[in-house]
Amino acid sequence: MASSRAPKPQASSGPRPRILRIGVLLGGKIVEERLIRDRVPVTIGQSMKNTFSVPVEGLPLELTLFAMEEGKYYLRFLNKMDGRLSDGAQVQTLDALKGRGAQNHGDYWQVPLSETSRGKLSMGDLTILFQFVTEPPRQPKPMLPASVRGTFADRFDPRLSVILGASII
Repeated sequence: MASSRAPKPQASSGPRPRILRIGVLLGGKIVEERLIRDRVPVTIGQSMKNTFSVPVEGLPLELTLFAMEEGKYYLRFLNKMDGRLSDGAQVQTLDALKGRGAQNHGDYWQVPLSETSRGKLSMGDLTILFQFVTEPPRQPKPMLPASVRGTFADRFDPRLSVILGASII
């Protein structure tokens, strides 16, 4: 008898949110790429506590590259950085943004990002590429089939169990 149980369609909670995708290149070779699924500040620097730990001369110990304020990302960049920022319609250099749109906060400049923003930042050998992408579904944790996994009793070596039991007695 055939089962009439068909998989139920999952309720769609609307469009998937857009998340930040960041790639770090050193000397033209990609060393790390990460999707930032949670809306948290992203730091970069020479300290191991940072989101991206990069041993580049001239980079501070810690720099909040993507700050989160009121649920919105802001790009922070240093005077010695070079690069471009696109909001989906037009591309602007960081120097052009310093003239209009970016706020000076002393050590760094700050500019708001939209859901269509993407850009490239450079400082010496370090290049940072970023963009907002639609969040891909999370992959389930891979598991071995039950026939391969075995039982709890299978984890004990029989010879060792006999020797241990004899020793206890």
